Amino acid sequence: SRGELAHRGFTKLEGVLDVSDIMHVETMVDPLVERARHTPETSWRAVLSATAATNEPSHAEVYRPALLYRGLQRSGVFQQCQELASGLLGRQAHYLFDHAIYKRACSDTGVHWHQDQAYLGTTIPIRSVHFWIPFQDVDEASGCLRFVPARPSDRLEPHQSAYEAHPHILRAQIPEPAHVVHQPLKLGDISVHTNFT
Repeated sequence: SRGELAHRGFTKLEGVLDVSDIMHVETMVDPLVERARHTPETSWRAVLSATAATNEPSHAEVYRPALLYRGLQRSGVFQQCQELASGLLGRQAHYLFDHAIYKRACSDTGVHWHQDQAYLGTTIPIRSVHFWIPFQDVDEASGCLRFVPARPSDRLEPHQSAYEAHPHILRAQIPEPAHVVHQPLKLGDISVHTNFT
């Protein structure tokens, strides 16, 4: 896994999380997402999506849920990810950021091609690993992650704002890649990628 992560920029860890731990985390994240649905920003976004062709995101998101609800940091999932990150990086890993996204069925919006490093820019170099943990089995039809392999590992592509009303959401200024790898996961699997992938 460590070799594949270094070579392709992403890998899959199968069956590393206890399903009951994931279900417990879901019970903690659900109320945070429900609260996010009723924020002024979310309501404003929904109005824009319905009335303007701005391709606004239509899914509920929570930024840094582990800071909003500290119980997440004591969960088996959080602790297991801490250990996995330290093993993959070869040194002690520390929490930097987490993000919960609940995508609705038949949503007409998605996540644009991007590199996580773009949010830090070129002046804040950081060596990090990023986990994606689904709360259900995911495949190509239900919206699993897609990756572009074999790109230079430290090259940051130009990015621009993905949405007119949300300039903080970025997308890479690249054509649709010719070679894309879909990464289906089972409940208990983790997708891992680097910040430049």
